[in-house]
Amino acid sequence: MICRSARTESANAENLRISKVFGTDLVECIGNAVTCSVCAQYRGRVFSVSGNDKRYPPLRDGVNSPLKNGYDIIHPNCRCEFRAYFEALHSKEENEAKRKFSNRPFDGDKRTVEQAKAYQELQRLNRQAVEEQSRWNDMQALLGKDMPYKNMASFSKALRSPKDSIEYMKSHYAVRDYRQYQRWKNIVGEDKMPQNLADFQELKYNKTDDYCALKESVVNQSNSRAKSEWDNDLPPRGQLPYMSGNELYSFVEKELGVEKSIAIKYVNATVNYTDNSYSLVRAYQCGDEVTNPSIAKELSDNIENYIKKAPRWNGGETYRGCAVSFDKLQELQIGNSISMGGTSSWSDIEAVAYSFAKNNTSYSMRNMVIYHCPTQSKGTGIRHISIYEKESEVICSKESKYEIIRIEVTNNINHVYLKEE
Repeated sequence: MICRSARTESANAENLRISKVFGTDLVECIGNAVTCSVCAQYRGRVFSVSGNDKRYPPLRDGVNSPLKNGYDIIHPNCRCEFRAYFEALHSKEENEAKRKFSNRPFDGDKRTVEQAKAYQELQRLNRQAVEEQSRWNDMQALLGKDMPYKNMASFSKALRSPKDSIEYMKSHYAVRDYRQYQRWKNIVGEDKMPQNLADFQELKYNKTDDYCALKESVVNQSNSRAKSEWDNDLPPRGQLPYMSGNELYSFVEKELGVEKSIAIKYVNATVNYTDNSYSLVRAYQCGDEVTNPSIAKELSDNIENYIKKAPRWNGGETYRGCAVSFDKLQELQIGNSISMGGTSSWSDIEAVAYSFAKNNTSYSMRNMVIYHCPTQSKGTGIRHISIYEKESEVICSKESKYEIIRIEVTNNINHVYLKEE
């Protein structure tokens, strides 16, 4: 947009200079037939550059002048140009018609319905082209040699395929599929996976039986890896009454069967996480730069170790509320595998999740999402530890993974229903 605006403005500046050189004070607004509602009222009119020729409206100094903003362009991204108009090159009748046309009222959009629709379609195509180019650039940066498309043209063709076609799904979900492909490859090994992303997508969208067999293998392998780490002999439980001080330390010491010094570390890390260390811990876990990495690592390790050793959650459905960007919201699709990006806080009270989603909305993160999950096999209730007892918090490991099984939108709130993987 900046380049186009600069080009048009420089062209108009030169056109006005040329008009002066050739001794005419008149310029005509010209451009493509397809135009916006603002420029439509100026197209075809002749204006007086100096404003001294009262037969025509002024170019700059009138209430309705096209260049009243002080620039040599009507608005950003405008394509209208002002070319020199010579009355001597036109007949008396043509000049009279032009003066009459130029002085007609400036009363808004003069386009026909067909012209307005044509402009809207042009803008839609422009937006589509920009979006496709952005997708292409992002995919090239992420996929590198695994890019399944040879050029931008083939990618655009696939993006514009019918929504129920395999090519549409392959192109629109390429980034998501690539991440899934890399994740599965790490679980079952490179030798058991398709050679590249293109082959994996072909398997996923066109060879259902083979894909299901591979998925079962991934799940089995993943479960076998996690079993020894996450199994413990403690009976699952829900929430407990709030405790503090030595009472809490002693309870955790006995419940987990650890030394008191370890129990104190676990409790203090969890308390800090529920208070003012939440952002620090999650930033560290996401690989972001933090001011105190050693402290963040210690907190993260102690929290994760506590979750692994604590009784598993069995207190019923849990809820997590947050606000996400539009791009993030678009990634939430049925069948997608997602994580919470680090150690995550949930509640067994849906109203608490709603409050968090509402309070965290902003201009860039304005889409409210409430996650629902009936089980949390890698989570534990911490109402007895959290400084915010009424939040009835359930804390879940950064290793928790979920599959989206249903999405409902109610009163502008996106309810995303999950099951554990």
